[in-house]
Amino acid sequence: MKRWLLVIPIILAAAIFALRPSPSNISGKIFPDFRPDDVRSILIAASENHVTLARGDEGWTVVERDHFPADSSRITQVLRQTWDLSPTQEIQAQPAQLDRFQLSDPQSDALPNHQAMKVSFLDKNNKPLAVLLLGKRQTRAGKDGMPGEVFGRFVMPSGHQGSVYLTKELFHEVLPSPMAWLDTGFPKIPQPQAFAYVSPEGGWKVLLEEGQWKLADAKDTELIDPNKLYALLTQWAAPSFFDVATEIPDFTQAAHLTIHDLSGESVTYEIGKSTGAASPVKVRVGELTPARWKERIFWVDSQLIDAIPTTRAGILTPSGVVNQ
Repeated sequence: MKRWLLVIPIILAAAIFALRPSPSNISGKIFPDFRPDDVRSILIAASENHVTLARGDEGWTVVERDHFPADSSRITQVLRQTWDLSPTQEIQAQPAQLDRFQLSDPQSDALPNHQAMKVSFLDKNNKPLAVLLLGKRQTRAGKDGMPGEVFGRFVMPSGHQGSVYLTKELFHEVLPSPMAWLDTGFPKIPQPQAFAYVSPEGGWKVLLEEGQWKLADAKDTELIDPNKLYALLTQWAAPSFFDVATEIPDFTQAAHLTIHDLSGESVTYEIGKSTGAASPVKVRVGELTPARWKERIFWVDSQLIDAIPTTRAGILTPSGVVNQ
């Protein structure tokens, strides 16, 4: 019994030593030889999801979305963060202890909530320039039951043995999802001069004349409801999508919204059958649609489509008189 009492403090001391900060090695970069300009693709993988970002002649694209253009500014930020990544603390940890930092390899048998997110930076020959495991975020204690501030994240170069690093970089924007990396802005019409809508139920057209929106071919009793027009103008001032479709939705009863600018340029959105929260959309830009938009289908939030009055009566005031 007494021998066990002597052994327990030794075990505890060993555990504390294994997790204590190692101040002798916390200066300098984690990847001192990493050069962002040499990166030609990035593979981000978690337990069940992954995404591949590829750099081609026309910039970064998302491979799993038929090489649709990616948000290059976000990728540039991740490359800069990785190039400049420095530890604030080094912690000695054995392979069996990586679970507590959520730094087990995503291809391991560890539970999903113990696995890291693996970010591989590859060169033109598909060879790794750097492979980073992103683990648990470190949070300060909160007050009054509220969650505390996140101030760091545990990371580890893949294959590194004996220690993990705490860094101030959180890598919030790094997600293993193709839709998270898309450049989601639709073609811009900065100064729309006309909206035209056509559907199987009917249609309407509004024009901007002398600073006021007017219904085309309006009768004396037909007046535009300013609230409905406001919803249309605000929602479609800078429309965006959230994903590129990988299957073909239903467009058999499609509607069309065309937006014209002062120079005569136009963008037409073909709107398919809504699934509830999302609606499929095709895009046509003028007479010559760029390859970026051609033969692709995009998913938009259905709130964007709900802002479009579906009938001529739907854009008018019920009584024919503008509400005061």
